[in-house]
Amino acid sequence: MKRQFFTTGQRIPTTGVYLAKHCGHKFAEKFVFLKGGQFPRCSRCERIAFELLQAAPYIFSDPDFSALACEETPSERDDEHLRKIV
Repeated sequence: MKRQFFTTGQRIPTTGVYLAKHCGHKFAEKFVFLKGGQFPRCSRCERIAFELLQAAPYIFSDPDFSALACEETPSERDDEHLRKIV
């Protein structure tokens, strides 16, 4: 897969796992981003790059799982655009 990099404010082109690379104050971290949102700003550094590591479909876009999305509480959906992978 060709390496793809993005910056703060750009639209997220593909749902998947991204590596967020800060400019020196923090180690890189992996996050899941959903297509259509915007890459966020870091409160401590101006330059941050996001690299797509693995494209992956969002589970609730699959017809077999879409009914389950209605069962989530609003607080579980609040952080949809940025979920840290542990």
